[in-house]
Amino acid sequence: MPRTLLIKNATIINGTGSNRIMGSVRIESNIIIDIGELKTLKTDSVINAEGLILSPGFIDTHSHHDWDSLRTKESAISQGITTVIIGQD
Repeated sequence: MPRTLLIKNATIINGTGSNRIMGSVRIESNIIIDIGELKTLKTDSVINAEGLILSPGFIDTHSHHDWDSLRTKESAISQGITTVIIGQD
């Protein structure tokens, strides 16, 4: 049974402002354990991300989700937003 997840062939944007790279990311127990040109291991469950961008979740620092956050969560998630700051207005 696989115990690691390998997301391969992705365009990786790491969130630091550096250039994007092509590569793979290996995850174990919800922790990124390796990034780069990775070979598939027997322990890997594999996702082929060819043509897709892999990046950390985006932060929406100005939203109006505080009035209806449960109904609008799918919209935020579909845009790659994983953190919303509310109540600033």
